[in-house]
Amino acid sequence: MLYHLASCLPLMVCLVWTVILLAEFRSLDAPRRVLTVFGVVTTVLYACHFVYFERGAEGFFLTDCIWCFCTLSVYPLYCLYVTVLTTKDFPPLWQILCWLLPALGMSSWAVYILLTGTDSSLFRRIVGLVDLAVSLSAAAVCFSRLVPFRRRVRNYYADAEDKLLNPVLVVLILLVAASLATAVVSLIGRERFSGQDNLIIPALVFSSLLFGIFLVGFKTVFPSSEVREEDSSADLEDGHLSSLMERIDREMVVGELFRKKGLKISDLAEAVGSNRSYVSAAVNKFAGISFSDYVNRYRIRYAQELIRSDRTVQMTEVSDRSGFVDRVSFYRSFKRATGKSPSEWMADFYDLQH
Repeated sequence: MLYHLASCLPLMVCLVWTVILLAEFRSLDAPRRVLTVFGVVTTVLYACHFVYFERGAEGFFLTDCIWCFCTLSVYPLYCLYVTVLTTKDFPPLWQILCWLLPALGMSSWAVYILLTGTDSSLFRRIVGLVDLAVSLSAAAVCFSRLVPFRRRVRNYYADAEDKLLNPVLVVLILLVAASLATAVVSLIGRERFSGQDNLIIPALVFSSLLFGIFLVGFKTVFPSSEVREEDSSADLEDGHLSSLMERIDREMVVGELFRKKGLKISDLAEAVGSNRSYVSAAVNKFAGISFSDYVNRYRIRYAQELIRSDRTVQMTEVSDRSGFVDRVSFYRSFKRATGKSPSEWMADFYDLQH
């Protein structure tokens, strides 16, 4: 009973999520449509797994050829998902086909084995090594997309914490770990798990990971097209950028623009009569920090002044008046800047007054 549950558990997870995504496919944005394709491929993959473990490890069948293609396609498809999520343009078809070349090549070998009846033991182990190489390459591409994207988010939103795709980053790290586990299983041989109740261990691991991938993808907010654009080069001379930075500082000090909730760099650019690329370049160059950190520095200073001026002030009020979108982001930003929570900082400040 446990063995049969293990053989079908990942399939059930993929199937349920794929049905949910397909039901809403027309209304989905581009990243979730790619995630739907990912769901279809993983469903077919684990259907092949189910057939393999239920029929036994002997022989080589058409499902093994399909399994080969699918197992080498899931990481490139997730890479495509991250690419569409973090950049403005969909990758060209030739690039997607390049990502799928290992899957096409190894599945062609699998078809040859099926037609000629040659021994498949070497093939099964090589698939594991190729899968590891494909997953690491896909992960490298994903990280190369996520790092500049996260930088652009910090330079676009004052409140950037919930827009950095942290869950996607966590899932990506787990996928790399899963690829290592898959490579080990392939080198050991999937047949070692055939008919064994210990199949429940990898089944639970991969089912949990797959559920996390679909849940994160389903809930992730599609980023603004402006954030997904590549950084524009600001070719203003240092003197002009310096003058722009003076206007930016003045707007923060005199206009207290930092107190605006949901502040974006485009709001600041409009206030100082410039564009967001120049404002971002000026802040990065002369403040040495991102737009998000720059704004939150003013917010923290303002919060400290409120605390100093009234020891009975409530932290909810301090957070609200300082421009933070919620109390959680206020606490997180305050502790990162001062090393203490707002309450701890307040207690220490008034202790020193006695």
